Amino acid sequence: MKRILLLLAVGLAYLTSNSQTHYYLMQGVGNVLLANQWTTDPTGASSIAPPVNLQVPNSIFHFTNRASAGLGNFLTDNTVPPAPGASTCIIESGFNLTLNNTFGKLSTRFLKLASNATLTIKMLHLQPILIAQLT
Repeated sequence: MKRILLLLAVGLAYLTSNSQTHYYLMQGVGNVLLANQWTTDPTGASSIAPPVNLQVPNSIFHFTNRASAGLGNFLTDNTVPPAPGASTCIIESGFNLTLNNTFGKLSTRFLKLASNATLTIKMLHLQPILIAQLT
């Protein structure tokens, strides 16, 4: 019985320490590179617990609640290549994410594109797109 309780306690501690926070883009217009443009509210209507910065490990950033956004540098991990446990970026259905400047850079552990999502790359000099896995 003690072994079972110990295994349950260790398992719960592991799950708690490895939980991922989901951040959603706020509705309207705003710079997606600013932490205050992200929220834990899936509708993006209210600012609830925005991230401290965009390099929060083990987080999932959902590009949604707008039709599109353009960005230069969106770094969810500061190591090259991305380290295990780094963040995930999801471009949701109907969203067009554009990397559109000379120094555009997208660094993430996982990049997921919904079936009706678009990733547009328009750069003078293609910088690394650091993605450990694309699904």
